[in-house]
Order: sequence, then structure tokens, then C-alpha cells
Amino acid sequence: TWRAHHNAIFDLVWSKDSEYLTTASGDQSIGLWATELVRDAAYPFRVFQGHTGSVKSVSHCPHGNEDIIASGGRDNAIFLWDARCHGDGLIHSIQN
Repeated sequence: TWRAHHNAIFDLVWSKDSEYLTTASGDQSIGLWATELVRDAAYPFRVFQGHTGSVKSVSHCPHGNEDIIASGGRDNAIFLWDARCHGDGLIHSIQN
């Protein structure tokens, strides 16, 4: 076993092509895991951070571009992320 996050995982989703597993955590981060590496990897290959509360839900875009990820958290915010972007990957946020 290995530790995926530093707090509870509240949601996880597989990409449609099963190449990625995406996790939402109480440590205020989203982890993107390559499934062929999950068995041996101790860390996700990409981490998205920006929420100021636990991340409660995560979803890949259902319209063909699974590199776009939506997340929702206890901070009453919805963030859109692009896994192809360098830097933090944040492309849009909706905050209450």
C-alpha cells in the first residue's frame, strides 16, 4: 500500500480510456495518476492545488477532452483545470 494524499480521499474517477485515475482529497488537492504507474508509484504525476478547503468532488470533461478536470470543494468553489498546461493548470474558477 501507499499513501495517495495527506488526508482522506473524498472522490475518485477513472478516465474513459482508463489511462488516468483522478482523486479529490481533504488535503485540498487533486491528484492525477497514470494507471500504468499506480501500482508502483508513491506519488501522482500531477497535483492540482488552489482550493482553500477539502476537495469533495472531481470529474473529467464528458465531452471528449478528458484533460479538462472540474473540482468542487468545501470552500464553495468550482475550479476547472487543464492537465496539458504547465504551471498550476488552473484555467477558470467560480467562487462564492
